[in-house]
Amino acid sequence: MILQDYMDKGLIPEFPIFVDGLVTPISRIYRDYPHFLKGPVSHRISKNGDAFLTERCRAVTPKEREMILQGKPGCIVASSGMLTGGASTWYAERLVSGEKNAIFITGYQDEESPGRKLLDLADGIEETIELNGVTYPVKCRISKYGLSAHADANEMQRFIQTMNPTYTLLVHGDDQARLKLAEILDPLHKPILVENGENYIFESRGSGKGVKGKRFKADDRNSELRKWVGSLLLYQSEGEKRYKAALCTGVHPKTQVLFCQSVKGKNVKLQKHQVAEAVMKWNGPMDEMAEEVGEVFSFNRPILEQVQWSRLPYKWLDIEAIFQILEAAGLKERLAIALALQSLSEIQKKEVQNGFAYLLNEQTTRMLANMEFDIPGAKMNPTAAISEVKELFKTMRGFLRSGIDGPGTEKERITLYFDFPDHIDMEERKNLISFVKKRTGWTSEISDSVRQDLFPGLIAELHGHPIGSISIHLAEKKVSIGLDEPAKGKEIRKVFAERTGFTLQYNNKSNMTGLSAGKDDIFRVPAGSGRMENNQAIEEAKRWAADRGITIYKTSMKQHNGEPLMEIHFISPEIAKDHEADLEELSYRTGMAVTYAKQPKQNEIIRITLENLPPEWELKKNPSIHMDKKKIALKLGQPPLPTEIAAAGEKIRQLTGYTLEA
Repeated sequence: MILQDYMDKGLIPEFPIFVDGLVTPISRIYRDYPHFLKGPVSHRISKNGDAFLTERCRAVTPKEREMILQGKPGCIVASSGMLTGGASTWYAERLVSGEKNAIFITGYQDEESPGRKLLDLADGIEETIELNGVTYPVKCRISKYGLSAHADANEMQRFIQTMNPTYTLLVHGDDQARLKLAEILDPLHKPILVENGENYIFESRGSGKGVKGKRFKADDRNSELRKWVGSLLLYQSEGEKRYKAALCTGVHPKTQVLFCQSVKGKNVKLQKHQVAEAVMKWNGPMDEMAEEVGEVFSFNRPILEQVQWSRLPYKWLDIEAIFQILEAAGLKERLAIALALQSLSEIQKKEVQNGFAYLLNEQTTRMLANMEFDIPGAKMNPTAAISEVKELFKTMRGFLRSGIDGPGTEKERITLYFDFPDHIDMEERKNLISFVKKRTGWTSEISDSVRQDLFPGLIAELHGHPIGSISIHLAEKKVSIGLDEPAKGKEIRKVFAERTGFTLQYNNKSNMTGLSAGKDDIFRVPAGSGRMENNQAIEEAKRWAADRGITIYKTSMKQHNGEPLMEIHFISPEIAKDHEADLEELSYRTGMAVTYAKQPKQNEIIRITLENLPPEWELKKNPSIHMDKKKIALKLGQPPLPTEIAAAGEKIRQLTGYTLEA
């Protein structure tokens, strides 16, 4: 199967595969009992009529062996695997001395077996091998692949639980491994660690069936539950809505308690009513199951988008019928479908003899196809979603960040922030939102917030030199500059519009104020703008400040003329005035009036001043604040040079808004 899968995927070239020896009748057992096999193998049988044999892989008879060796290059799968007899020995005798040949060992090799000796040759320990009494020089390539199909402890436990024996004799394996297995088996099955040379006598029952000993008869009510042994179950813990998955390893012989193992390896006991669905039988490694289950619960939208829900008829169907119609063979696909079905209403689900059945109709299948139900795992957790969005948009021009808004509510969404969102047209917005939905499962929106502080730099870049004051009109999507239009003004305006979505207007000196603050220094939004709740607005103000690298000390809510007013506390009103354009933008972002505190943070101004004065300056006392003059007075022992005072003063002015007086 591995070789054929690799050929199908184009990973290896095409070549014929021949099956010989006892492996041939064993393959027929797989073919005759597909219902006991894992989903992919069972599906392969229903599709091809056999688990292994196809047009490129066929069984051969002893009469065909010589012809195969004389034919074109191919692969021969033969038993026994230890080269102790059968077809594998016949082929090995004829292949082992050929430099162009290869013998691959795929399972456990006993220490005394020819297969073990052949592996020793690969390690350089031996140079010849004896097969059927004849010694052969070994020149072929030798390798080993770990394809052992031995059951692990959990699989053995499930098998024993299903068989429900009176005694369990643990024969194969070293003492430590057998002891550990005995410890996890149900004591009712009396595990015994047998020893070589010892006799174990069990008295037959009078009926001639089985041996004497207390045998716990399972409750007849549990006969249906026992069908779940070895199955991956979808369940809910008591009092929880969240779905989980666990592997059923057994059923209590007298109660309806299911013994299970979670994907994290913990023992779980379940009542029947906690089980939402039996997904599929699982005979593979637990770590493989845990990995696949984890992927589905983390994010299953890509899987569900491939499901052809429209193929389902409009009638009651149990889960196996649904899986068969949808051709769902793998664990991930089946688990994702089972989770999706749990989103149906209670009237569309009922308990039947073999589990549960679901009533589907045109509306239901359409909603499932469009992912309109609240399906567990259909969207990433918030942290993963934000990381995914960051990765998706990291190279997109103007993308700043993303955030979760309305967490835990019906309106929770991812908000995308761009420097100039107006340059994104409606069609591109739809595509971006659809892209985020597809990759994360989250609804998203693009914030209308504009980085006004970036306008001056962009305008200077386009003109090749700094520009004086500008006027930003958010409502009109326009930026005015007091400058005559240059020769390349038309080209500049075009690029500016493409980059920002705003119109650039020249020589509009009559309208250079642009800001919406009145005489009371309150920035107001146009009437009818949507307003955030107070707590949301305060959180938005924090993000706004962080985006721009602005230090704010406090955000408070007041009332002004019966309306909420957000007051932002800067280190001083002078610093606040440097950010008037930003405050106007914050007003638009929150939908409420914004102002700034009129009192400076005197202690902070003094602290910052002391931190930024040259250490060699000798202060006779702490700086003094003159609020009326907007100055910081220093009393120094030795006056510094005027250039030093100017340099320190400019730095402190930028940080505090106050000038230095020494």
